[in-house]
Amino acid sequence: MEALSRRIEERNEDDTERKKFLEGQVKEYNPPGTDVELSNKPDWSASEAPLAAEFDLKVPGWVAISGAGRCFP
Repeated sequence: MEALSRRIEERNEDDTERKKFLEGQVKEYNPPGTDVELSNKPDWSASEAPLAAEFDLKVPGWVAISGAGRCFP
């Protein structure tokens, strides 16, 4: 129902406006200053499929560990 509601709300918008809408929704649930970037193109035309959106987030103060893992005894 949630996906259908969002599809109806954004049915007359173009891809740019839909992207802004989804990114704005995610920003509401994250700390201020969080950078949010939609990284896929959700299927807005399907009526029953989930509205699957993927995002890249950069949250101030959070760190990411990359590279080889470390083992501690």
